[in-house]
Amino acid sequence: MRELVSGALAVAQAEDFGKYLGLPSVVGKNRRAVFAYVEQKLRQRFGSWNKRLLSKAGKEVLLKSVAQAMPTYTMSIYLLPSSLCVSLERLMNRYWWGRAGDEGGIHWLAWDRMCKPKKFGGMRFKRLREFNLALLGKQGWRLLTNPCSLMARVFKARRRIGNGSLTKIWTIPWLPDAHNPYVESDQIFNNQSLLVLDLISAHTGRWNGDLLHQLFNPRDVMLISQLPIQIPSFANRSFLQWSEEWLGGTSGIGADVQGRICGILHAIWTARNSAVWEGCMPTPCSLLRRFSAAWTTWTECEQRRQQACSRNSILQPTPPTATSQVPMSYRCYGDAGFHGTNHSAAFGFIVLDGDSSFVAAANGSLSCQYDPPLAEAMALCEALSWLKDNGYSGGRLYTDSSVLVSGLECACSFRNYFGFILLSCNRLINAMPGTLFCFVNMEANHVAHSLSKHVSAVAGRYVWRDFPPAFIQPLVANII
Repeated sequence: MRELVSGALAVAQAEDFGKYLGLPSVVGKNRRAVFAYVEQKLRQRFGSWNKRLLSKAGKEVLLKSVAQAMPTYTMSIYLLPSSLCVSLERLMNRYWWGRAGDEGGIHWLAWDRMCKPKKFGGMRFKRLREFNLALLGKQGWRLLTNPCSLMARVFKARRRIGNGSLTKIWTIPWLPDAHNPYVESDQIFNNQSLLVLDLISAHTGRWNGDLLHQLFNPRDVMLISQLPIQIPSFANRSFLQWSEEWLGGTSGIGADVQGRICGILHAIWTARNSAVWEGCMPTPCSLLRRFSAAWTTWTECEQRRQQACSRNSILQPTPPTATSQVPMSYRCYGDAGFHGTNHSAAFGFIVLDGDSSFVAAANGSLSCQYDPPLAEAMALCEALSWLKDNGYSGGRLYTDSSVLVSGLECACSFRNYFGFILLSCNRLINAMPGTLFCFVNMEANHVAHSLSKHVSAVAGRYVWRDFPPAFIQPLVANII
């Protein structure tokens, strides 16, 4: 085919398609030949190093900082062949055990053992194959945590349609046909805004066959039916709905038995993760004991929740009294601070009524390392928890941390404890309708700052109602 095209166009065939930004433009079936330049560059570098008289410490620095860093750029984009990774490691091993001007020498230790940490008798060199997979996994993690990036949107448009909630049927190429991925059927009705999600039955979670045959021709129906559906048949993450999804509703197994089966499967999966990542495998008896304890705790909590819901449905709402009323409009200022050389974290917040009169204030210690954004998030969580427990809603919360304000809008992108606290804050805010979160400068937040920096904050937890403590009375008077 290449000869036919080149002859028809009267052009010569290119043996090499060249590189773009230091990477090969085209990767064919022979990946070893395409990425041979990586091994060639490393051989040239070792050829110049062999002329130097270097100690083992010098060789270690060169291998870790130069030799093993040279293929990093390529490995962050492509998966190198395993044979190439082995060849590169052999070159490094020969250089390590070789003498000046000679690559020979006895290899007193295998490369696998040299890649172990130093405390286990190795030299902490990189395993290139595993390092290559880790770099590519990092790119995959970026796609998952930043779905709005250009690369994620391009891959999504080319490879998958997601759950179909954003894919229009008539204007987007979404069919699994390399030659013509568009729908060829004629539009019977004026349904330009019809989405792929509309073709899936909400009851069965499968393609709606009657609707497909009504709207599309046989070719389109066949291609649509080939697409796998990645939408679960349940909208949330209820434990009982998991059991229905995994075991089915027609198996004749009771709900209690289904829940136990799913719990044991989850315990086995947790044990597997513990064995892979922590090197610790629990015994079957220990696994069953853990599951029994977790199952008992869950069933007791579920029973108490159902009892509380039934009591709330029976009790009639009582009109609020003068002592039980809470302000519908309030302002809450929160802040975090650190004390002493140990950087002990503490929080403080003050609640004001709609007319700026004092309602309550609190401060206390936090179990937090020296991490200002995390401390600010934990202080906000403390204030939100107190407001929710005391029946407040429809007010405004203020902080002087711009990182916290922006972090609450993308809490799911933080895969650490900071993100967990942000998600907890969002749940508390959603539980209090009408609550808003705002940013203020440090001068406007000086009362909460004084509460968090006072010596009482690290001594315990204190709450003042109706009357402010003496050390902030002048500040509160200025606000009023």
